[in-house]
Amino acid sequence: MARSLVVALVVTLTACGGLSSESSNKANATPSRTSEVGSGPATPVAGPFEALERDAALKFTTTRFAGVALVNNVLNIYLAGTDKDDPTTFEGHPIKHVRYSLVELEAAQKRISKVAKTLSSAGHTLFQWGVDVATNSVTISVHDPRADSVAVITLLGSGPYRFVAGHQASMT
Repeated sequence: MARSLVVALVVTLTACGGLSSESSNKANATPSRTSEVGSGPATPVAGPFEALERDAALKFTTTRFAGVALVNNVLNIYLAGTDKDDPTTFEGHPIKHVRYSLVELEAAQKRISKVAKTLSSAGHTLFQWGVDVATNSVTISVHDPRADSVAVITLLGSGPYRFVAGHQASMT
């Protein structure tokens, strides 16, 4: 039960799209959050951690902010890279250092979105993809992780991609 709650919260918190293009100050913009299922509609994420996420994004700027995720009942703040002046906590929550910022993860997600139809036409099925803050990756649900990962990496180059076996969700 606890693991499924953590997974549900992490998925909810980490499904995302890109920065708002309306922001005049991208260094201090708060990321907009959407998930992508195939070519389906994006849905905004709402939840109890929006204020914390917004405050952390403003404090650390989008060049460093990598997200907020609940893991093992601990709400973590993720920052890309390290700085000797980094605090160990933010608003009482531990800070974890990772490789990619949320902006970089969202850009990788957009690259996947742009090539999904091309990959599908070549027989590589991508069911769903989205940013996973807790693993600091773009998790891609595919039919065949081995073959489909090779196709994605061949097309896009290496990146923050994590491939998992998945299936098409039925709409009932």
